[in-house]
Amino acid sequence: MNDCVKNQLLSESEIRSKVQELAVSIERDACGRPIIFIVVLNGAFIFAADLIRCIHGDNIQLDTVSLSSYKDGMISTEVVELRKDIDLNLNDQYVVIIEDILDTG
Repeated sequence: MNDCVKNQLLSESEIRSKVQELAVSIERDACGRPIIFIVVLNGAFIFAADLIRCIHGDNIQLDTVSLSSYKDGMISTEVVELRKDIDLNLNDQYVVIIEDILDTG
């Protein structure tokens, strides 16, 4: 464990295992349909990359959306601003949205 971390909840191997379980669940739920991942930048990008690497097959698409609720980078305004919208057509598609909400809940 890193000396800077005081209370580690999950080990690296436990996290990898949970990500793999999530990938299996997504593939099962998609039932062979193409999967479109929508990643909310920037906080969810690393997790999304780890998750997508666990998905089998090549029928995957990825798009990103950029949102902000911060003023001057530090203070949450509670108003969400759309900075970059989705480019793909999501009608009748199997879509997985990957977002991090740790800092604001």
